[in-house]
Amino acid sequence: MSNIDTCQFQQIEIDNQAPGTRSIGVQYIADKPAPIQVSVGQYETRDVYQQCAKQFDENVLYGNPKAAEIWHERIHMLADDAEALRNSLGLEDEIACDELMRPLMLLNATGRYAEAVQYGKNARVRLGDRFDVSRPYFQTAAAELDVYYAQALAYTGQTDTALHLLRRVAAELDVVHDPDVDLGQYPELRRRRVLGRAHNNLGHILESEDQLLEARREFWIALAYFPVSELGEEWANTHDNLGRTYVRLCDPEHAWEHLDQSWIMRESLGWPHCLALSLTSRSNAYHEFGHGQRAEKLAWEALMLFRQVGSRRGIGLACIALARALRRVCEERRMSSQERMFRLDEAERYLRQAISIFEHEVCEPIRLAEAYDELVGTSRDKMATCWIDSTAVETARSAA
Repeated sequence: MSNIDTCQFQQIEIDNQAPGTRSIGVQYIADKPAPIQVSVGQYETRDVYQQCAKQFDENVLYGNPKAAEIWHERIHMLADDAEALRNSLGLEDEIACDELMRPLMLLNATGRYAEAVQYGKNARVRLGDRFDVSRPYFQTAAAELDVYYAQALAYTGQTDTALHLLRRVAAELDVVHDPDVDLGQYPELRRRRVLGRAHNNLGHILESEDQLLEARREFWIALAYFPVSELGEEWANTHDNLGRTYVRLCDPEHAWEHLDQSWIMRESLGWPHCLALSLTSRSNAYHEFGHGQRAEKLAWEALMLFRQVGSRRGIGLACIALARALRRVCEERRMSSQERMFRLDEAERYLRQAISIFEHEVCEPIRLAEAYDELVGTSRDKMATCWIDSTAVETARSAA
């Protein structure tokens, strides 16, 4: 069992803060980032562009796509001013190349994976036609685009194509590290980030296909590429994935070690969407290790956070976890048939909500199948409860 009492997680609302922000846990989320004065001077434009790009990446990574869209619009304001960029940056091609990737990132962040697949396919062709991918900058950019494209492919069930693409990215970028390269420099940091994401996504796909030992290996490789100080959420996400893999390997000691590592990092970062992902993983772990009530509490807290940030995919994941937990509680606790049926009806309601999300809003076949499997199990439990109840009634009548 985990040493972290996540059952004490509380949502905190703070009113006396800057307009347009809210606080959940320990992190302020800006729905409308503070205005930035865009200047076309030599250093001002470069600094503003880099700030906008960083804010966009962070908001996509931390599950705040609405704010990411606002930063994307500001980047467009700069990118459209070609003369300013030419004079102040000399990086028109690099910025245009990165601009090809950002719509794909947004589509993935909002769960629009089918659209992401189509966009990613076209963007990869455009990038190869327009830029020299033999140059290091464009090679890394193309690899990063491939990683996001592969993510969309995997979520839409095209796992073989995604695996092939991710393995190619890893082979192309996974060169022997030069000890003289400064890890703090952006090109090397970006290369490591892309490699880490590629191996993490490989592990995620392999885990979904029950290749658990291979998945564990990919997650460990991914961790080696994520410097904690620079890529905290990437590091936390991989620990979360590794913890879930150890859960499926029936190794509670290592499972809680990695799930706790992920929770500690995400709690320090404070982004609600990421906290909710950890709560969902921890709920599923408690379910697997036979602690239904803890699983139910954490799944409910995850669902509340996902609803607050408006993550439809997250809501679907939490609904599945909550339904699982409710079924586990019915197995663990002595209760009347009426109470058991009430809980199973509640589980069915959450599963139908998850099915609706993964059938009509978020194209993720594996989650849809997962929800249907749980629904079948819930229906079976309800039938068993009715049978036991009717048998008890008949026995009582016979005795009378």
